[in-house]
Amino acid sequence: MSKLLVLAGCTVLLTGCGAASDVSNLVTSTPSTAALAVAELNAQDGNTAMSAYFAANGSYAGATTTSLRTMQPGLSPTVSVTATADRYCVESVVDGVTASVRGPGSAAPGPGPC
Repeated sequence: MSKLLVLAGCTVLLTGCGAASDVSNLVTSTPSTAALAVAELNAQDGNTAMSAYFAANGSYAGATTTSLRTMQPGLSPTVSVTATADRYCVESVVDGVTASVRGPGSAAPGPGPC
């Protein structure tokens, strides 16, 4: 009986903390929404790697996907980069959904290709 009361109490607490709505959000999100979120995170990681590349080289010239992976081995294989001396674009494609970030100075990645 005490186990049943503890279980009922936990259910009430979780419902009050938004757990039920969190689960419904997870269940109702579309695969493309999830893919975009992952692609944006991957692009942001690439953006961070580009900052490190610039700090080490004083320019974005010569930055490649391979050079970024050398500096940041955990970089997603979905990330690609194009760069000139003073600009770059990092892109990630996850399950056919593309996110990108242009730099320098872009606040956050968004949907769409470079």
